Amino acid sequence: NTILSSSSTVWSYLFSFGFRRGHCSFLGLVCVICAMSGVVLAVLGQETQLDPNAPVDTVSGEALAVGSAIAYGHFSNALAVHVKPSQVDFLWGCVGLLCLAFGSCLMTLGQITGLEPFEMPSIKALLIMLLNAFLGTSISDYIWARAVLLTTPLVATVALNLTIPVSFVTDVVILRQHAFTWMAPLGAVMVCAGVVAGAVEEAGVADPDNGI
Repeated sequence: NTILSSSSTVWSYLFSFGFRRGHCSFLGLVCVICAMSGVVLAVLGQETQLDPNAPVDTVSGEALAVGSAIAYGHFSNALAVHVKPSQVDFLWGCVGLLCLAFGSCLMTLGQITGLEPFEMPSIKALLIMLLNAFLGTSISDYIWARAVLLTTPLVATVALNLTIPVSFVTDVVILRQHAFTWMAPLGAVMVCAGVVAGAVEEAGVADPDNGI
């Protein structure tokens, strides 16, 4: 799912045309082809579940991962077009308030319907969730938003693909929950190749005298 969600690089490139910020080039096409080929290999590749309690990929989960990639691609371009660097703090404050409001409504709805009854987590689980919310969501997304405005949506989204090797190492070596076939690592390599092509293409746009 990390590979699928990392296809946001491709969507960021495609949405740049809709926002009239992109241009068609050979390296841009290589970026799209490599990344999408990697996504296909990741979906088709089979995995062996070593831990019976490990999460299993499902069609709905993969669909959500692709949906999040599309949303990231659109949001990164909209952020670059409509938001100024001085407005990032205000914007992220509004995002926090909206998350608090909608999250409270969803929790209440889950409690009423019985779909997700509210339960108080343990102290350890609560601390882990707070740490993840602070570092893994709030801080990381804020830094990413700053990067979008300081560079470009494509370059900032490309950097997110560093989660691919980290997720493989974590899953296979540390957690030891899954064993992947050759297709999944090859998919990761293809996505990384698309990342490199996108970064080189963006560098050529920033510096047209380098001959790219």
